[in-house]
Amino acid sequence: MLAERTRNEAPSDEGFTLIEMIVATLLFSLVTITIAGVIISATTAERSVRTVTSATSAGQLVMRTLDAGLSSAASPITVTATGSDQYIVARVPSRGATLTWGCSAWYFSSADRTIRQTTSSSSISISASGQRSWTLLADGVRQVGTTPVFAASGTIGAVVTFTVDAGTTKPVSFASTITTQSPATGVGTC
Repeated sequence: MLAERTRNEAPSDEGFTLIEMIVATLLFSLVTITIAGVIISATTAERSVRTVTSATSAGQLVMRTLDAGLSSAASPITVTATGSDQYIVARVPSRGATLTWGCSAWYFSSADRTIRQTTSSSSISISASGQRSWTLLADGVRQVGTTPVFAASGTIGAVVTFTVDAGTTKPVSFASTITTQSPATGVGTC
């Protein structure tokens, strides 16, 4: 009787049914998609913050070098435009033990969308292609509408207005008027 009973019993179905497997797969997929969405969102936000930070740093570097150079410059400060390119040239004191004068220049290229800077112990030559060897301060620079990047503020200062591209986010804007603190005269020109 015992042997007959064992034969008639169905074998135990161990494991998952098809419906249980489908439900488990759907839940796993839902969790995976949610986690992937969070990771993609965080990566996009991090990339956006990085590009805005980079644009802000580049613009601040331009403003710091202009402020350091122009605030101690001898007058006159020269602002010129060659086509759509713009320059600021100023006679600046050296930072050595004795007072000597040199020249600093900043150049905005509308074609390259860059601002570059150079210094020299003598006058600075403005040529059609010489500025590419100058120190790059910022890339992705644009004028704000028709306002020039560099504009004269009398003979003792400059108005600086520009934006720096920040990837897919809004460009970072910069605007300042920089004036010579104690304009020296009679120290030559650049």
